[in-house]
Amino acid sequence: MIRTIDSTRARVALFSISLVAAVASVTAMAPSHAARIHVPAAPGRPQVIATIPLGGRIPLDIATDPVAHRAYVTEPRGVTVINERTNKTIATIPIPGRSVSVRPGILLAFARNVATDPLTGMVYVTDTQHSSVLVISGRTDKVVATIKVGGAAYWVATNPLTDKVYVQVLQPSGDVVAVIDGRTGTVVAEIPEPGPDWAGIAVNPVTDTLYVGGGSAPGMLVINGRTNKVTTTISGVGAWSVDADPATNTIYAAYPGGEGFGVVSVIDGQTTTLTHSITVQAPVRIATDPLTNLVYATNLYPDNVVVINGRTDKVAASVRVGKQPLGIATDPLTNTVYVANIVSRSVTVLAGSR
Repeated sequence: MIRTIDSTRARVALFSISLVAAVASVTAMAPSHAARIHVPAAPGRPQVIATIPLGGRIPLDIATDPVAHRAYVTEPRGVTVINERTNKTIATIPIPGRSVSVRPGILLAFARNVATDPLTGMVYVTDTQHSSVLVISGRTDKVVATIKVGGAAYWVATNPLTDKVYVQVLQPSGDVVAVIDGRTGTVVAEIPEPGPDWAGIAVNPVTDTLYVGGGSAPGMLVINGRTNKVTTTISGVGAWSVDADPATNTIYAAYPGGEGFGVVSVIDGQTTTLTHSITVQAPVRIATDPLTNLVYATNLYPDNVVVINGRTDKVAASVRVGKQPLGIATDPLTNTVYVANIVSRSVTVLAGSR
């Protein structure tokens, strides 16, 4: 695999300092060349500061690189790159092969997901139709490798501190979590999932623990990143999306439910127990900001982002965004939130509150 090695030490220093800052709940400890971008915090609640049109393309998922200050948006034919300093698109990276067939107005919960590794500058995109994970260089904005995973690849997450990539794969013989070594670009392990309908992956890099949401199945898998073994299943947690706050060792899972309201589940990472269930109308994706201890969930209707205070586990605010928001990602170093709106075909940018 082609790897980005320029300024690796600076990247490692920045990300490590940022991680320490998150765990210690402090905010400004970054090298000058990649200092925080000043984004004014909203008084008491996040607010919309930009709307980025995508030229008719349908955004499916979104991830940020807090080191490079870029956002990556997957869409049916490729990946759109956003410069966070200007909130403008700067590149569109085509995906090789036949494009995903989609149409607006439907929930694209399992289509083409994305995760970044801020230490290497690599971007990982699942390609369900070709049973692979595409690797994009954030330096060149080109696909530099294709990793075959033996089945339809859906959810993806990275641990930048170990350079591991985790992918949920639906194989003919059974669902697994494929473990990819980012250094070699090869699958080094497959972790069997005990049953179908598992959805959403998140990693706490501090504890080197992986969490796999249970979809409509009643449970969340907890996997040791060192041994690649399932250590426990947390009962009573359904999820379409999972994220971890490494500063508090808290895991959040969003599940829209069927009829009626959905929930955001709050899990204590130390005890691996469900501690709270927060009622939210229809949460589909979730993202945390470890520097502010805020949690953001896209609400499929009525087209807003729900903000949860991680200190109180209560809904603190809601912000109207584009139509049918789906993917969401935070950049803790800029105190911004990026929301992919599938029907509006745009990305909404929020300035987070403090």
